[in-house]
This record gives sequence, structure tokens and C-alpha cells, in this order.
Amino acid sequence: MTAKYRALLTDQGKALLANAAATGQKLEITQMAVGDGGGSATIPSESQTKLVGEKRRAALNSLQVDTNSNNQVTAEQVIPEDAGGWWIRELGLYDKNGVLVAIANTPDTYKPLLAEGAGRTQVVRMVLLVKGDASAMIVADKTAVLVSRDTLDAAIAEHARSRNHPDATLLAKGFIQLSNDSNSNSESLAATPKAVKTVNDASLKITANLKDVADKDAARSNLGLGSAATRNVGTEAANLMEVGAFGLGSGSMHRADAYGNRGEIYRVNGTSKNSPGSGTYGVINLPCDGGPSSGYLAIQNSAAAYIGSSSTPEKPLSWYRIYTTAYKPTAADVGALTDNDAEKKYALRTTKINGKTLTGDISLSATDINSWSKTESDTRYLMVAGGTLQGIVKTSSDIQSLNIDNFRIASANYGTFWRNDDLNFYLMLTNKGDKFGGYNNLRPLYVNLMSGNVNMGHALWVEKNVSSRAHIALTKEATPEGSGSFSAQLDTAAPFHQQRFDWTVNTGGLYVPIVKGVSNRKDIGYPTAVSFGYLLKPDNGFAHPVIHVLGDNNFDCIWDFDPNTGLIASKAGTFCTQQDAQNRANTAQNNAQNWAYQNLVNRVQRGAQSSLNMDGNLVEAPGGCFLTGGNGNEGNQVGVALYRPIQIMRNGIWATIEG
Repeated sequence: MTAKYRALLTDQGKALLANAAATGQKLEITQMAVGDGGGSATIPSESQTKLVGEKRRAALNSLQVDTNSNNQVTAEQVIPEDAGGWWIRELGLYDKNGVLVAIANTPDTYKPLLAEGAGRTQVVRMVLLVKGDASAMIVADKTAVLVSRDTLDAAIAEHARSRNHPDATLLAKGFIQLSNDSNSNSESLAATPKAVKTVNDASLKITANLKDVADKDAARSNLGLGSAATRNVGTEAANLMEVGAFGLGSGSMHRADAYGNRGEIYRVNGTSKNSPGSGTYGVINLPCDGGPSSGYLAIQNSAAAYIGSSSTPEKPLSWYRIYTTAYKPTAADVGALTDNDAEKKYALRTTKINGKTLTGDISLSATDINSWSKTESDTRYLMVAGGTLQGIVKTSSDIQSLNIDNFRIASANYGTFWRNDDLNFYLMLTNKGDKFGGYNNLRPLYVNLMSGNVNMGHALWVEKNVSSRAHIALTKEATPEGSGSFSAQLDTAAPFHQQRFDWTVNTGGLYVPIVKGVSNRKDIGYPTAVSFGYLLKPDNGFAHPVIHVLGDNNFDCIWDFDPNTGLIASKAGTFCTQQDAQNRANTAQNNAQNWAYQNLVNRVQRGAQSSLNMDGNLVEAPGGCFLTGGNGNEGNQVGVALYRPIQIMRNGIWATIEG
């Protein structure tokens, strides 16, 4: 059965592991990253250099080699309560240089935040099994339980205080007896600090790091160590260079940035900053001075090569293609023409024109090139400067003119033409007798080129109906037709004018609409016709102005303006005038005041004063009255209490409140 979840060493990890096996240099895995796979499950790939959707990267909490199996490495990381709010679907192990060594997919696990109310500390553990061919299978266990440090410390302290420990042996830990003997062969006694001090005083000190050796040169000579023993491994001039330093003697050393100012060999790819391009390149960095400036040579395994240069980190690294027999320059690269381009621009010397070669200057006649002479052309073609055509002109495309006045039609006396002044498009007229002259002051028709509005500068007479999908506006500078007094309206026209017509009115009356609009709600219905016109009633009289609304299903409403009374009537009733509304309001106000005067209290007053004798007992004013004053003797409580009745006025009559 194929494993659903698996882990792989990346290509970079394989190379690092192989280098560690070959050189003995430790592969330092320092960090673990977790990710959500970009929102979905992932399939690990050996070519990956990063997680699909990394959410957190932190140092490892533990990295141990299994004591029973030296090809098994266990890495652990603790994710605290205050980190989370995302899913864990992928894991990655990184070395000290930030290179992705191993990649794995895991079952979906949500890591909550403490602020979400379900925070927890979570341990992520990866077991890396390394085989001889550097392939690996990684098992990720995110179900481990992490014991708090306080609980663990308390358990250890409690155990330490107890006496429940066996005696120590060579095979097991336990209690042991102390001894001051520094020269004993016992295997059941433990040396005390005094015994250790005795040995320490006679021994070299570890803390001195061999500084207490009397003759260090003799000691190195006895050990067979040469001058290399006193040199450090590093990249300075006096250092010993280790295998792999500066990219020498080991596999490819990847760089995230092609820029540098140190002589070395390394690898970059399309994701590296300042890379020559896409793909992978081996780069040799050649420092020129301490400016710092450097020269570069970058080569791909396909033999594509580039030369680069840089000055400072703030300036981009410049690359230039190296042309070889494998990568020859094109004609465009060197500013030349291809054979095809040359054939389009130049004629070969072997070319002949009517039997005459192009080896020198030649003289050709119109007959040589099968064309018309100037004299013949003048009689057959219209000159660019203009002329007169005889007959009808037809074209299968548009006729284009760069003059703002064009397409003139000239009759016996008048000329007409179109004009486009980049603001409006006009129909222009000439004065009588000047059919080829300029335009006059008349503007019968013009169109605004920006808005598309059509304007007519003079009267428009229409024999049939005029329909419009937009507004019809008059020129704002012109005086509207028919403007003036009311008394002249029977004898004048208007911007929208219906001529006087003698109507024959039948017994049902006659409605004549003047302006009408029809609407309908898309995909719903409710067709509605709204019109303004006049109504000729059956009886003799003046026409009534009318607003009429008609819909389907017998929907109908009329607002009738009576010219005789000035009233407006509809199916809601007759609308009252402002004066009528004021009269009704005054009547209602008077009625309300009269009712209030007759039924409500208008005024309140105190009645005539009366008195009561006080003999030390409780005194209460009569019903409808209130106490106003009094006096008494402090010794026997004998005195007089004053009171008055409450009186109210209603409908002009005073009445005393009783009870």
C-alpha cells in the first residue's frame, strides 16, 4: 500500500548529506518550519527549496541521534500557545544556512491561538531515517504530549528527596558510599572532593586548556604535529582553508544573491537576487579592488555564458552575454541586416530593368517600366493639387478629407457644404449668388461633437408625429416662440405647437394628448401610459387641461383641471384650494376653543378664609380645602388653624371643589 504521508530529502539535502559523509563535517540541522500548504494538502517534491505556505520557522528544541540506530535522527520543536491560528499540513528541516534539507506532508492539524479560547502548546516531532543512498523516509508525529516545566521540576524534586534508591553498581545507578582514598581499586566507592583535589593537584587542568603544559613545543613535537596545528581554519590569509571553502573541493554552494566581493565559486538560479536569468548557473567571483567592485563569470550546463560586473551593493549587478560558436550573435545583435531584410531594401547587382543592368547609372523611359508619360498621365489622372472630374465617382471605402469645410453642393444661386470645426458639425449655407464662397450667418442644423446633441437654429416644421427617446431642447439664447402676454396665446405658436383644429365632439367627449410617455418594468410588467392633453366634454364649453394615466387590467386615473371653477378633480375627489383649507382650519380651531372653554378648567383660585380651634388633637381641613396658617400655645397646644377652599372656573362659572 502506498503511504499517503511521506517525507523526502530535498536535492539540496542529499548534496549536503553526501558532503557530510565524504568530509566528516557535521550537517547542522538547526530549524524546523511548519506550513499550511497554501490552503490544501501537498505532495512533497525533492526539488523544493521552501514550503508551499510557510507559517512559522523556529529553532529546534531537540535534535538527537538514536542510541540503538545511528541512522535515525529525531528532531523536535515546541509550538507555544501564543503561536497559531493556522493549519499544519507540511514540515521542513533547515540547516544553519537556511537551506531546506527535508520536506514532508502531514495530516491536517489545526493549531489554535490562545486568544481563540482553545490555545495549547504543541510538539512537532520528525524522525529522519537515513540510508546509504541518502534517500530518507520521515515520520511526523504531532500527537506528543508536552509536560509543563513546573510539573516536571516538581516530580524530579520529590524523587530526589526520597530515600527509595538502590545501591549503585557498574551496570545501574543508585546510592553510593564516599571515600577520600585517591589510589583505591574499589568499584563500589565514590571519590570525595578531597580525593578529587588530590588527583587534580597532580594533573593537568582541563580548564587551563593545556596552558599548564610546561613545554608546549615539545608536546606538539611528541604528538607529531607540525605548524598547521597552530593555525585556525577560516577564510583569512593566515588561516587553513577547509574543503568546501570558497566553493572549492565540494559540491555546489548555493547563494541567494549573486553579488559578492570575495573570490569564490558558487551556484545561483532564477530565484537568486542579481541572477543572470532563469535556470541554474555556476559563478566564479573575481574581486577587482576594495571599492568594492568585482567581475563575474557565469556558465550554465548548456554552455550559455555571461560576464558580469558590480561596484557597490546598492547598484544592481550587470550581466553581458558571451557569444560562442554555440551561441552566435544575430544580425540584430550586431546592427546588420538578414538576407531577407537586405532583399527588401536593396537590389542585387545582377538585377536588370528592361534588359539594363544596375552596374552604373541608367536612364529609363516610361516605356521601359511600362508606365505612362507625364503628358499621358495628365490626361488620365487627377492631380494632387486638384482638378475637375468628368462623370460619377464611386468608392468602396470612405472619402477622407483634412479640410474642415468639405462636400460642397453648388446650384445655380446657392452653395451648401458640411463643416467640422472640432467642436460642432454644421450644415453650412452660402449667400445667394455666392455658391462657391464662404458661409453666411444661418445655422439650420449642427451637432455637438462631444455630447451628440442636435441643434436647430431656426424653425422646424413637421408634417407627421415627432418621437424622441431623449429631451428636445431649444437654444438658450433664442426667445421661445409664443412668449408674451396670456391674451395673445390664441394667435401665437409655441416651441411645441399643435395647430388650431376644429374637432367634432361626440356624446362621449374627446381627449387629445399633446405629450405622452409609455413605461414598463423590465421582466415584470406594469405597462403605463402617462400623457398631458386637453379634454373636450360633450357639452359646449372650453377644453379642460388633463393629466391622464392608463395601465393594463383597467387601471385608469384622470386629473381634470376645470377652467371655469379652477378646481382639480380626480378619482380621489376634488382638491380644495388654499383659501378653502384655511377656512376649514379656522372653523376647527374655533370649535376646539369653545369646547375647551365649556368643559375644561380655565382658572383656579382660593376661596374665603375659615378657622378651626386646635385643642392638642389631630386637626384636618374640611374636604376640598387646604390649611393656610395658624397659631398655638406650646404648653397646652391650644390655638387656631386657618384654611381656605379650592375654587375652579369652568364655562365662566366659579365652583368650589367638594370632598
